[in-house]
Amino acid sequence: MKIYKESLKRNKCQLILANGSERGEFVPLDYVFFQFKGIHDGVQLMRTYYPEDDSWNPYKRISTVSKKERVSFAWDYEYEDYHPFDVFENKSATLDQMELIKLYGSDIYLTLT
Repeated sequence: MKIYKESLKRNKCQLILANGSERGEFVPLDYVFFQFKGIHDGVQLMRTYYPEDDSWNPYKRISTVSKKERVSFAWDYEYEDYHPFDVFENKSATLDQMELIKLYGSDIYLTLT
């Protein structure tokens, strides 16, 4: 039996963009890639998915559906105010954005709350 000495090394640095704010609007990728002059390793999308909750809406964010009088902070709603995970709906914005991300050769990093 031969034993070899190996050392673990870190991978190259990777840049993963969060496309807009998690509560903001989707930034067109052609603009983002033009500004940064290159393709990046990944783009993160943050979405809300609570299909068993009656107040969850697959088309709109909770802040536009649930009008509360005393909202002083983004987390004053029942759950995160991210865009909805609408992949099961017609004309899915999430699927359109995922296709665009893959078109530019980046990986998709999806965060569901």
